[in-house]
Amino acid sequence: MWLVTPVGFFSIAQKPGDDIADTLTIRARARGDLEALREHYLPSLGPIITNAGTDYRYRAQAPRADIARAMQELVETIDYDNFKNEVHKRQGSARAHAYHKVWNVLYSIGEPEPPKSAPDANVVERMPAPAFGGVLIDEQGRILLRKPRGEYDGYVWTFAKGRPDQGETAEQTALREVQEETGYDGMVIHRLPGRYRGGTTVTEYFVMNPRGDAQAFGPETEAVRWATMDEAMNLVSQTRNAKGRARDLRLLQDVSDFQFQDASNARHLMNCHHVPRGVDVFCMVNGKPSNREIFEEMLEGEMDSPEARANRIELAMEMGVTEEEAVLFWG
Repeated sequence: MWLVTPVGFFSIAQKPGDDIADTLTIRARARGDLEALREHYLPSLGPIITNAGTDYRYRAQAPRADIARAMQELVETIDYDNFKNEVHKRQGSARAHAYHKVWNVLYSIGEPEPPKSAPDANVVERMPAPAFGGVLIDEQGRILLRKPRGEYDGYVWTFAKGRPDQGETAEQTALREVQEETGYDGMVIHRLPGRYRGGTTVTEYFVMNPRGDAQAFGPETEAVRWATMDEAMNLVSQTRNAKGRARDLRLLQDVSDFQFQDASNARHLMNCHHVPRGVDVFCMVNGKPSNREIFEEMLEGEMDSPEARANRIELAMEMGVTEEEAVLFWG
């Protein structure tokens, strides 16, 4: 049995000898998971053995009855309304991100689509038309979703996208569609490398930050709303169009990967002593956008004057960096 909990991920099985001792073997890929399980729920967990297997590096045994009581306590102590947020709080963003990927893969367990009739050999399949769209992310890391008017084509919540007008570039198309369908002007910060196939189009997406306040959106949109990544996943899952739903969930996962990797890269840069000051990067620091222009501002004027150093530290802190990290990297 796999057990995914706010304190760790475990595989529980009856191994040789467990049946005689009336124990079960609990395996984990991180030693800290077993230690947390023992500390919070299962004090009778035995010694942790290292390198005892190929799939799981750590394992320990406990009485079967005690494990059952521990699982009961795990259920009785649930006081959170979102599992992945609780994991983030107790085990950090890396673990929450890993579980988010598991959630996305397991989404395919849903009811299978009805079988389709065999295609007519004489019918030439049309290639989907190219389209371009945008995913807006605000300073809090929230995602902007749009509700098509009348939930057109089975879409409950989705993203702005559309086909290019004559002479438009991909980026121009995406920016126009975002403005028309959400009311926001966008600033492109990243072009996602994938191509996302729906029912009638193959879409490329840009990640954007909003610029200024929202204006009125066009008649194709019924409503817009900001949502956390978890909320966005749940809202997009309501879409009844199977191809569109799968496309948008894959898009959200790729946006989540981009946010996570970008924040990790930024944090790594801020903690590295050997990285030269003035490094030319684009990143999200603690969910807040920073870009080359801001870094260039930090480097203007006299590099080693007290005023310049204080200004660099202040600007870094405005981007969400702690004072300690700002002094370490920019001081």
